[in-house]
Amino acid sequence: MIGYNEGNGHPYSFSAIINGYDPIEMKTTNYPQIARYLSKRNKEEFGVKSLSVTHVWTPDWLITETIAKSCFIPNPVKDYQEMIGFVDSVIVARDDARIRNYIVVDFIKHGIPVFVDKPLCLTFGELNFFKKFINSNLIYTASATRFHFPLNDKNWLRYVRENTDKTISFYPVNWEKYGIHILEHLVHIFGANLSINQVTPYRGENMNQFLFENGIESIIMKSDINELRTKFYKGDRIIFDLVIDDNFGMFKEMLLDFHNFLITGLKSFNNRETQAILEGVIQGLGNGK
Repeated sequence: MIGYNEGNGHPYSFSAIINGYDPIEMKTTNYPQIARYLSKRNKEEFGVKSLSVTHVWTPDWLITETIAKSCFIPNPVKDYQEMIGFVDSVIVARDDARIRNYIVVDFIKHGIPVFVDKPLCLTFGELNFFKKFINSNLIYTASATRFHFPLNDKNWLRYVRENTDKTISFYPVNWEKYGIHILEHLVHIFGANLSINQVTPYRGENMNQFLFENGIESIIMKSDINELRTKFYKGDRIIFDLVIDDNFGMFKEMLLDFHNFLITGLKSFNNRETQAILEGVIQGLGNGK
C-alpha cells in the first residue's frame, strides 16, 4: 500500500477492507468518516479473497505507522523500494496525479502490477505513455463509482439506457480529482463513444457538456454540497436520481475486481472505457495538454 496525500483516506479504507482494522486505532486518524462507515459493517464483510496488505509506505513515517497499526499491516517501510521483491502487486492510493506517478513507473518497470488511484493522469502525453502498460495488464485504474449498486443491475441498466435522453451530474471540490467519478459511471452505463461539446467556467471550475454517440447529453458541474449525484432525464422529467454514497460497498467490489485482474488478467471493464474516461477528464480541464 502506497500513500499518502492530504484529503485522500484510501490507504486507510482500502487496507481496512482487505486486512480488517482496529477500531480504536482508526478513530485516532484524521478520517472519522471512514471509522464511522467501517463500524457499520459486520466482521464477515472484511477481506478480499487472497489479497493481503503486507507492506505500507508514505512520505510521512508517522502516517505510515498509523496506517500500519490501524489495518494490521506487518511491514511499514521507510523507502517504498524496499517492497520490490517482496510484493506481488501494489496499490498506489494517492490521487495527486501531478506528483505521484514516478512511484507508479518505479514499480511497473520491475513488472509489478499496480492499482493506480483515480485519475491515472491529467495530460494526453502521460496518457499516451501509460497506454502500453494498461494494455499489458501492468496498470489497473478506475473510479469505484462504476461498482455502485444499482449500476450493475441489468434491469436498472436497461431501464435508464432505454429511457434517458439527458443527464445532469454534480461533483464536489474540483474537476481534476472528482470529475472522473461522474465520467466513470456514465461511460459504464452509456458506452465509451463520447465527445466533449462545451466547456464553460462555473463556480471556479468548468461545467462540462458531453455527448454520447447514442445522442444522450450529459452536463457535469461542481456542487457546493459534498456529494456525487446524477439525475437521469426523459424530456423534463427525472426518471432516476442516483446518489453515490456507499463507499464500503463500491470499494469492496472494486478490490474484488482488482483481485480477479491479478489472478486472471481480466477485469469487468475494457481498456477502451479507461481511455475514454481519462480523455474526458483531460478535455474537461479545458487545456487538453
